[in-house]
Amino acid sequence: MTSVKDDEARGPLHSRAWQWAAVASVALLAWVVRALPVRNVFIDGHVYFTDSDSYYHLRRIAYNLASFPSTLDHDPYLNFPVGAKAIWPQTLDWLLALLVWPFYEAGAEPSYESFLAWVPPALGALTVWAVFRIVATHFGAREAVGASLVLAVLPAHFWYSQVGFLDHHAAVAFTATLLLGSTMGIVKVCVDPPETDAAFLRRGVGLGLLQALNLAIWPGGILYVALAQGPLLGVALFGETPAARKRALHCIMRSSIVAFLAIAPLSLGNEWPQWGPYSAVVLSNFQPWWFAASFLFALISAQAFARVSGATGATRVGIAAVVGGLLIALSAVFLPELGASFTESAQWLGKTDSFQALVGESVPLFVLHGKFTTDIASSRLSYFFYLFPIVVLVCALAWRGTEKHAPLYAFILWAVVLFGFTLLQKRFFNTLSVPLAIAFGIALVRTHDLIRSRLKVVPPVAAISTILLALVLLWPCFGVYRAELRGATQGNEGSPPVRNLRIEANILRAEMTSWLRRNTPPTRSFVNEEGAPEYGVMARWGEGHFISYTARRPAVMGNFGDDLGREHFLLARSFFGATPERAEKILEELDVRYVVIRSMSESRSMAKTLFERDGSRLGRYRLVHEVRPHRGLTLPSYKIFEFVPGAELVGTAPARSLVKATLALTTNLGRETQVEAVGLSDAKGRYRVRLPYATGGEVGGLNTSPHYRVTSDGHTVEVAVDDLAVVQGTVVEGPSF
Repeated sequence: MTSVKDDEARGPLHSRAWQWAAVASVALLAWVVRALPVRNVFIDGHVYFTDSDSYYHLRRIAYNLASFPSTLDHDPYLNFPVGAKAIWPQTLDWLLALLVWPFYEAGAEPSYESFLAWVPPALGALTVWAVFRIVATHFGAREAVGASLVLAVLPAHFWYSQVGFLDHHAAVAFTATLLLGSTMGIVKVCVDPPETDAAFLRRGVGLGLLQALNLAIWPGGILYVALAQGPLLGVALFGETPAARKRALHCIMRSSIVAFLAIAPLSLGNEWPQWGPYSAVVLSNFQPWWFAASFLFALISAQAFARVSGATGATRVGIAAVVGGLLIALSAVFLPELGASFTESAQWLGKTDSFQALVGESVPLFVLHGKFTTDIASSRLSYFFYLFPIVVLVCALAWRGTEKHAPLYAFILWAVVLFGFTLLQKRFFNTLSVPLAIAFGIALVRTHDLIRSRLKVVPPVAAISTILLALVLLWPCFGVYRAELRGATQGNEGSPPVRNLRIEANILRAEMTSWLRRNTPPTRSFVNEEGAPEYGVMARWGEGHFISYTARRPAVMGNFGDDLGREHFLLARSFFGATPERAEKILEELDVRYVVIRSMSESRSMAKTLFERDGSRLGRYRLVHEVRPHRGLTLPSYKIFEFVPGAELVGTAPARSLVKATLALTTNLGRETQVEAVGLSDAKGRYRVRLPYATGGEVGGLNTSPHYRVTSDGHTVEVAVDDLAVVQGTVVEGPSF
């Protein structure tokens, strides 16, 4: 197997114009594929983003636009009432805010949301373009066409870069691909330097900037930084010439200095109450330490190698191990907190912390709903995924033993490591899709050549055979797009588009939180520092980002889970399973005014009781709004309750007798029901009953009867209660029985 493009038949494939036309066409195809769900995103003048995390990116972008150039460091709308610092870096959201600034200045919020919805497809198309350029440079034009076409339609890459999926992972795939290309290019120059020293220096600076950019978008980018440094270390240890080894070490030093200077202002000195000062999970002192240690390692190793003449590869490995060991030992002595960062990273990767185990993208590739399955691997990564290790192994064997193939070893390292990480957490199929598509493209071209040479067939037959093979391998992927295509075409025929449950669930959440924004008192500090917000909203963690952005209200618990503080998260989550008495104390402690409950709650829980009873016999909860799924879909319904002091009805009744107040009400959906509040008179005949609803009024479309029917000892009396008494908790004189 060869690896360079001079083995191809010369022709139009190698013309610059043809390559630009090819890459533009494939990038356009990638954009069109990622635009397929457009009818699920733009509905009746609204923009519904695909993923919950998109809404927190929007929340920070909204803040950045209003407070530009300031960024949202401590967010009072997270982890209310204490607030929190989001674990995602600010970089991407700040850049996106800068990008949509003209729309904001024009006073058009929906317009900038619409623009942002198209950012992921643009990043997806740019990633396909980058793959084409990398493969054309290092493998050949035919391989570039094949690899970029595969990536254009591969669902693993489509998932994070589809329209409306405004998440940092689409940017991560793009910047990681650029880093892969930069790494392969600089390794090639290290072993075969046709460039001037100035050009080589620019490459080192570029590599350092890309390393910092990957971290500035996602701290998990430390994996890609290590994958960029690994091939250079390989050349430094095993390069055939002293010059190649020296250039590799100098490149590590230069890129580390640049990366240190670029990332230090964003990370050095950051304080994370829930993470250590050297945590790798967030931007902290860890990233500057990494680059400082990398620089020192390369510097000391270069000096040591120069002083040991005639050293073998094994000797250089020994020297490097000693240098690395000393740096780690010194770091452990002078930076004792550093050890905790590796523990935290292992917990995050291994999902041993309780919250990560609940996050869908953190589960292993072959696990779905707790059961083993190959569905995700086959449908997102194609059948070629199972051949991928074999193809990579064949490439490694074919390229072994010659220094000119060093850039291709970099590709193999990325392929092997990302394959392993994807098995552990399926979120990595996003970046694995790049080396997988490259290997797919190489395999298709070599298969085509084998068919022509071994079977002696004419070129059209070989081409058709190769295309059929590609379609067979990609066959399970087409099922991912079937619903998207059906939805896109059905809408044109006048009927509602077909949407998956994920989209419908987000539409339902957006509808619920939009009502909160319109019908509840505004809170301070959404886009500026006006002071602490007045109250918070309690909901399951999956609704948190919607509450923070769409409702413009502080969320007590959100999608970051316990990453923002374990004690607060556990306290907030305990509300849903607490006793009524304990639940009230939790809401009081957390300054909660509104509670969002969904129908699919655990049995025998406070949440399920509250939902089913509409607050009846639970004291201080009044239903103000409810939302049901459209078209009878199997999704949770939502009920919004206001947590009020409640009017205190007092009076007399026979000693130790039951007093019951009943109120009929009609919800905003036209559902008729009644709620009860009960109390027991004491030994002296005095009773107290907490009433959460006012009578004869309307709250959020919910109507109540003009009177409570208060019953005790076989007698019934009607009592009216005004809203002021309910919200202030004042005493209302009740009947005497």
